[in-house]
Amino acid sequence: MSESYEEARRGADRSNTASSSESPFPIQRLPLELLILVFIHVITDFYRYGSHRGRPFNIALVCQQWRDIVLQTPALWSIVDYTIEDLSTTEAVEDVIATLRLHIERASPLALDVAIDLSDIPRTRRSDFWPTMSTLFRRAWAFDFSTAVGIHAALASQVLPVHAPFLEHLMLDDTNCIPELVETKELILALDAPVLQYIECHGTPVRFPRASYPVVRDLMLVTSTDSPLHLVDQIRKFPNLVDLDVICYERDVDSPTTAAVAPMVLAHLESLRIDGIDNFLTHDDLAQSFSCPSLRSAKINGICDDYDTGLAVDPRAVTLFMQSALRTVHTLKLDLELSLESSDADLAPAIVDGLASCAQLEHLALHVHTGLGVITALASPRAADGTWLCPRLHTISVLIFYRIVDDEILRAEVLKLAIARKETGLKIMEVVAEREEENFDWWSFQERLDEILID
Repeated sequence: MSESYEEARRGADRSNTASSSESPFPIQRLPLELLILVFIHVITDFYRYGSHRGRPFNIALVCQQWRDIVLQTPALWSIVDYTIEDLSTTEAVEDVIATLRLHIERASPLALDVAIDLSDIPRTRRSDFWPTMSTLFRRAWAFDFSTAVGIHAALASQVLPVHAPFLEHLMLDDTNCIPELVETKELILALDAPVLQYIECHGTPVRFPRASYPVVRDLMLVTSTDSPLHLVDQIRKFPNLVDLDVICYERDVDSPTTAAVAPMVLAHLESLRIDGIDNFLTHDDLAQSFSCPSLRSAKINGICDDYDTGLAVDPRAVTLFMQSALRTVHTLKLDLELSLESSDADLAPAIVDGLASCAQLEHLALHVHTGLGVITALASPRAADGTWLCPRLHTISVLIFYRIVDDEILRAEVLKLAIARKETGLKIMEVVAEREEENFDWWSFQERLDEILID
């Protein structure tokens, strides 16, 4: 916290605040009820005004009338948003604690919206810093905690296990923490939060020690060091998820490839995003561990090869994942990335076999990297039975990044697809170059596609 905030906090208690009489500003002549609404709007409208930091103190310094309003309005103190950069001295720690406790006391009886960004550690063991954090957590309905320092043991033992009766939203982020400063390989979240709806964790792998967390509806896990098997084991503890977001940045080359994985039924899941799906496509059991019978929307991304060993996923696992997890989707964005050196000869048939199970798919966004096998398959009835792949398709987006497919061949296949699928109900088809400068070359072609589908 900067010195100005500390001074402002102390100023909120001073009796020599300027008088509001003879105010030259029209806002100071507003009725009390309107002033309170204005103050609450300014403090709570994060997207318009940015950080909330110190705003109750700043308002209190304007005049005696505003000071009285601030001190008597709990809603103005219920947002606790601070970056804590200096805990090097006893005085610095005490200032931080005093500021946070001022929010705790004056916001009562309201639940708190807490956002703490911590980049220093208390030097003294006997400070009340962690007990104060524990109180914030207990009183919070939303608790966002980011750190660049290794405080995981204190967080896991003194803050997160506390009974949090109001907590609905939890976000933890240590992605800026130097790995050598993290005392543990995983953060244990022994949560006692009976109304918790949303959990978001970035960085260190997390472990949920309870067998089940049935009230949680939204889960987001972002990691570069967790194994896919461990991720699946943690996700299965949330049987009533509606939204699941998994981002796994780096493939875990040391994870076992033959371990048996029990199916994970997410019966209520409606929205799924997996960035790093290649981590889950190394063997059959892991690929089909996702069972999502109510899924409506999915975004699936992954880098499916590497420069040294070629294809890094099992094509059969690709098909099994799509058959298990995606068979009920209405909207699908699929980006299974291949490098310039690879061919889609093995991957495209696996994707086509997976799409064959997506009979309810209406909106498809397909990233094209090194071949047109999927587009070709969508453009013709299947030879085996004469049925169409994804018969309910209404919109198709073809997204290209590199010019790795000949333009004329791509245009010909896309035109063929548009003409063929117009008869099956296709209404919109677009080709999007993900480099903006390349979109100019496709505008006239897009107009032609529009004419075909509109006629």
